Amino acid sequence: MSETHQYPVSFSRSVPLGDSDPFADFEDVNGRVRSYEQFPENPLPKNYAVPQGYSFRLPRRGVTRRVKLTNGNFIAEYAVPTAVHNAIEAKYAADKSTEFSHMRYTAATCDPDFFTQENGWSLRAKNYGRETQLLIAVTSYNEDETLYARTLHGVMLNVRDICKNRRSKYWKTSAEAGQPGWQKIAVALIVDGLDNMDKSVLDILATVGVYQDGIMKKMVDGKETQAHIFEYTTQLSVATVNGRPQLVLPQDDALDLVPVQIILIIKAKNQKKINSHRWLFNAVGRMLLPEVVCLIDAGTKPGPRSIYYLWEAFYNDPHLGGCCGEIHAMIERGKKLVNPLVAAQNFEYKMSNILDKPLESSFGYVSVLPGAFSAYRYRAILGRPLEQYFHGDTSLAERLGDKGINGMSIFRKNMFLAEDRILCFELVAKANDKWTLTYALYNIVSLFFSWFALANLWLTFSIIIDLLPSQGVIFGSLVLVHWINVGLKWLYLIFLGLQFVLALGNRPKGERFSYSLTFWVYAVLAVYILFCSFWLTALAFKGILKDFAENASQNTILRILEPPVGPLAAAILSTFGIYFFASFLYADPWHMFSSLLQYLCLAPSFVNVLNVYAFCNLHDVSWGTKGSDKADTMPSVSSDKAAGADGPSVEDTTHIQEDIDATFQATVSRALTKRSTKQVPEKLTLDDANRTFRTRLVTVWILTNAALALGVKDMGGWLNIDDPNISEKAIQTFENRYAGLRNTYFSIILYSTFGLAFVRFVGCLVYWIRRNMCRCFRKT
Repeated sequence: MSETHQYPVSFSRSVPLGDSDPFADFEDVNGRVRSYEQFPENPLPKNYAVPQGYSFRLPRRGVTRRVKLTNGNFIAEYAVPTAVHNAIEAKYAADKSTEFSHMRYTAATCDPDFFTQENGWSLRAKNYGRETQLLIAVTSYNEDETLYARTLHGVMLNVRDICKNRRSKYWKTSAEAGQPGWQKIAVALIVDGLDNMDKSVLDILATVGVYQDGIMKKMVDGKETQAHIFEYTTQLSVATVNGRPQLVLPQDDALDLVPVQIILIIKAKNQKKINSHRWLFNAVGRMLLPEVVCLIDAGTKPGPRSIYYLWEAFYNDPHLGGCCGEIHAMIERGKKLVNPLVAAQNFEYKMSNILDKPLESSFGYVSVLPGAFSAYRYRAILGRPLEQYFHGDTSLAERLGDKGINGMSIFRKNMFLAEDRILCFELVAKANDKWTLTYALYNIVSLFFSWFALANLWLTFSIIIDLLPSQGVIFGSLVLVHWINVGLKWLYLIFLGLQFVLALGNRPKGERFSYSLTFWVYAVLAVYILFCSFWLTALAFKGILKDFAENASQNTILRILEPPVGPLAAAILSTFGIYFFASFLYADPWHMFSSLLQYLCLAPSFVNVLNVYAFCNLHDVSWGTKGSDKADTMPSVSSDKAAGADGPSVEDTTHIQEDIDATFQATVSRALTKRSTKQVPEKLTLDDANRTFRTRLVTVWILTNAALALGVKDMGGWLNIDDPNISEKAIQTFENRYAGLRNTYFSIILYSTFGLAFVRFVGCLVYWIRRNMCRCFRKT
């Protein structure tokens, strides 16, 4: 029988990190991380399957203690696993405080607005008297452990590079003055609802020492806990190597991680992202008073020194109130560009970063700082900007009354779905401050074209394909081209009408086939219009070059601007020319070759599908609340005054170090085990099935009526008025034939109406005669 090794285990053994690039995708780390096999033997059997939403606990031996309440608040410290404590390097752990030996837990029973020192609440960084220069906040909902580890490890690497950046005078001087850089940086991890979060993330957090199972309190003296706050300064991190979590250990070299002050806030209930930001700005921010707050969504991977560059922008510009970094899709060396949606998103991100953001920055106003990766100067957003921003918090609805979400019109509620824009506007418009607001013409133009996007796209499609016969572009015959164009117009309008039916009554997940088919149809139409556009442009240049060769003059050159082909050629050349020139100017042109075609194919769907769905669902102003926390298994504590005590205290149970280490061993085993995830297709609900039947019935009804109307309208055929052999008699004959067919149709409709009415009258007359003629023969 093999020997089972138990913790404590020393994590400080010397292992070379290698890999000079600290921001590699963790595919070849040369011993920087520990694989699961390198740890002590797994205490769980190899065939052990971790249950979904598990709550795994080993047998524990409890030790009862009295915890004195602070102004009625439960704040206590718990010893961390020995392995986590041993992982801290000696040069950091020389301090006699409990920062590295104990994790601090606070059961916050108040609203974030009342999480203040005056009310008895506190945070470690404030208690230690540290100045916080940078507060990094990671907000999450139900992201899995892979996404969460990606973000957390990226943050740890960025903190390391900030603290070890010898080119930064500020951070170098701060370290020389006796306050290391890591003491000026705090990381707040805010989880929007305990019940909603992926429980595997708790294993990741427990592995780095910032979380322990079984210590959260449901209620304190009858007051329900609003948020569970854990604090620990760790030097451990979890990376992902080939999709498998790996523990990153501290090593004494240049690439070594530094301690990071982590504040984990697990909200008891799902109350949306704005509420998470209220915990960040009004609770943590108000207590630590950071100079810069960096916002990151879980799943976003901060790039090399990206957080430092955000901070540096504020450091060099005292009037800067907010800024954002470049966001791009993770394409995994181009592998994911096979998916056209990913490629289109990649192209849109790239061109926005190359054209839109620089334009807005030139005016001193960026319309939106994406919450996925942006930063604000904390003192700039204090006051009215945050007050207006938090009007969209549903948890404040009753307190704010008519000023809150309940008193808003439907349009104002929709504004708060794009809350980032509100904060940006309020920031630069803040009165009596130096944060500036500049009018940007781009916003007005964008709004105009967004409102009329459907009409503009339809008119562009219709006009361009109708130019084919007039410019001599024919495949087959003029009649064939005409009917192909008519058919494509019908197809375009049919699927546009279908979007209204789908958007008004169905969930997108319940109509995957219909939406997928729509994307394919519009992609085919996009390819056709691109073919027409480039063909017409080529013909225009061909004709101009021919005329220029025969007779070079200014009029010949200006012919390129003459309609109808001139404006089309100018738009195509200027648009694609600007795209290519700007991309090469910024030394980032690869998306033009890898993603442009996919983006052009999906652009009609972006306009027709997304705009229609957005307008048809203006009434839906929900932020995605999925449910409330199921905290029934958590203990509640009640205070009493023990004999000889100077204040109320509660009875709490801790565990001996041996049990803590054994539990931690099982936690690490789960955290570092690669889990196979299966995509379970979502089953349609009965309501989805009913809506689908309704949608298809209405769709058939609309299509049949539209086909009848269009068929009657075009039943006369098509007359080529550009035919040189056409005569007035031919035109008259065509019009007479069209009028004759139309009159025949209407004659059928009218005579059918007369016939049905006559039959109904005959039936009525027969019934009247029978009733009155036979009245005298009735039995009484």
